[in-house]
Amino acid sequence: MTALPLALATALALGVLHAFNADHLAAVTSFIARRPSPLTATGFALRWGLGHAASLFAVGMAATLFGFAMSPGLKTASELVVGATLIGLGLRSMRGAQRDQARTRSVFWVGVIHGVAGSAGILVIIPIALFNSPWSVLAYIAIFSLGITATMAFYALSVGGVLSKVQSGAGAAWYPWLAGAAGTCTVLLGLAWISLTLSGWRTA
Repeated sequence: MTALPLALATALALGVLHAFNADHLAAVTSFIARRPSPLTATGFALRWGLGHAASLFAVGMAATLFGFAMSPGLKTASELVVGATLIGLGLRSMRGAQRDQARTRSVFWVGVIHGVAGSAGILVIIPIALFNSPWSVLAYIAIFSLGITATMAFYALSVGGVLSKVQSGAGAAWYPWLAGAAGTCTVLLGLAWISLTLSGWRTA
């Protein structure tokens, strides 16, 4: 296997693993918990994945074409925004707020935020020395994003199916408490994310 195919295969595997980051799962789950159905949940995951990919493409191409490098200050700021976003999503779930149109749009921008925060890692991962053109970098990011989005879609489909059965079955009476608990966990994760970022652990 030559260098480029090997790099792309690695990108796919890393994308699958990257999807399981705690902030990714918590954010997407907070959307699913408010509208638990397999089809809607998968739509949330795909919109999130599209937003994540869009920001990775933007940052990756800026790095390739213009030598852009994410500064420590910008990385810290992006991680703080991730933490604040998790808190906001969790609080909205705890309140039981459900604005379908706004939530459908916002999941894309949550993906963008996660992509920006994760772009520092992909800039290190991309083996720039192996690529002679921006098209190769685009291919790498596309395969990486495909791994993330496909994995998140499978996760969302599974979780959406389970939660849908709980909400429409014997657990309907206590489902709001389950959604509230998911929101509480998301808030706690956001607070921990901010604390770890400010301590330097998340940006080391």
